[in-house]
Amino acid sequence: MTHEHEKDGLDALFSEAKGVGPGSDLMARVLADAAAVQAEVPPVATAPRGSWLAGLLGAIGGWSAVSGITAAGVMGLAVGLYSPDTVAGLLEGDTVSLGISAYDFTPDVGDLWTEDGDV
Repeated sequence: MTHEHEKDGLDALFSEAKGVGPGSDLMARVLADAAAVQAEVPPVATAPRGSWLAGLLGAIGGWSAVSGITAAGVMGLAVGLYSPDTVAGLLEGDTVSLGISAYDFTPDVGDLWTEDGDV
């Protein structure tokens, strides 16, 4: 809680702080010191800018990312340009074999709706 005598002390400190600022002699010395310090700092050289291609490569992760994007694009074009019959022909080769047994793991929808033989 605030007491009355503490308020008077704060008011006195605030009124003292509002008083006279630093003298002109002090301000002149501070400004002269600041000018001397600023004169000692060398100007910063700007870094050379790269080309737009270097910026793009840096943004996507370099040449390794470009090779992955290229491979994905070529594969997308290859799959997109083939007709569905051709893609099915590619999947029916010796490397991939999908039989009817692959679909036996899921029950028939009709089996889910029957209860004791009643539909």
